[in-house]
Amino acid sequence: TDMLRNAFDVISAFSTGSLDGKVNFVYLNYKMHPGSPGFDPYALDVVSRASINPEHYVFSRFGIMHVHRDGTTDNFSFAEWCTHAFIYCILKQIPVFKRYFMQKMLRKWKSNVISIIFRRRCKALSKLTVHFFPDFDISSVKIQHLINQATTLTLFRPRPEVNFSLPEFQDALSKSLTFSQKPLARLFKLCQQTV
Repeated sequence: TDMLRNAFDVISAFSTGSLDGKVNFVYLNYKMHPGSPGFDPYALDVVSRASINPEHYVFSRFGIMHVHRDGTTDNFSFAEWCTHAFIYCILKQIPVFKRYFMQKMLRKWKSNVISIIFRRRCKALSKLTVHFFPDFDISSVKIQHLINQATTLTLFRPRPEVNFSLPEFQDALSKSLTFSQKPLARLFKLCQQTV
């Protein structure tokens, strides 16, 4: 068993029968961490039973069992597992998949740079906003108060019990307009001063 280094060594040893009667199970871990760049799910190292990871493989003369982190298992024959390994190796040679991690890192770098630029611009703009000028705070409160007054203004209140002739109607309308012009004029003047 000291000669067994990887999954293909174990498969060839079980296939030729050189492990019959000596070893029933061989345990293998991933060579690299599953989240690392360049991870190959078929690159496995032979380990002792005491040093297996939560996710590992168990090879026997009957086939291969993949034990997942949550305890669930998948079973493969040697031929099936070797076919998957060779297909994976061929797919890795296709340029799209070969450069995947480099493209992923470049996309991550680009999004980080955009985020940094955005934060810098926000910081620069926060120094320039008018909310930091104390005069504007007072003016904005006044403007808000005048806007609230303006929304409650009614230009003309017709009374259903009173009938107006045209000259009376014009006179009542001009009086209400005169009354509402003062707060509106103050609002517009204050807005112009602030801007």
